[in-house]
Amino acid sequence: MDTVKSVLLAAFQEADVDQSGTLDSVEILDVLHAMGTSQLQLEPYEINALIASVDTDQSGTVEYGELVDFMYDVLTHLNREKFVQDMASRQE
Repeated sequence: MDTVKSVLLAAFQEADVDQSGTLDSVEILDVLHAMGTSQLQLEPYEINALIASVDTDQSGTVEYGELVDFMYDVLTHLNREKFVQDMASRQE
């Protein structure tokens, strides 16, 4: 988990262009575009919904701790999903 946290911290610091210690909607949009998600053609309300799902203190921005908690949940879910898929493929 320490490796994941260090990668997340580096990504967070790089995305935090204004060095405010938080990611605002513009910085998050830049991150999404850098990840190639511009092809998803997200609407502003969808980006706001994404931020709201991560922004647990409802400040309108995403702090590093919120990002870590969210990514931990996502990675845990993906790991569970992979486990289920592996088990299903073994039974075939």
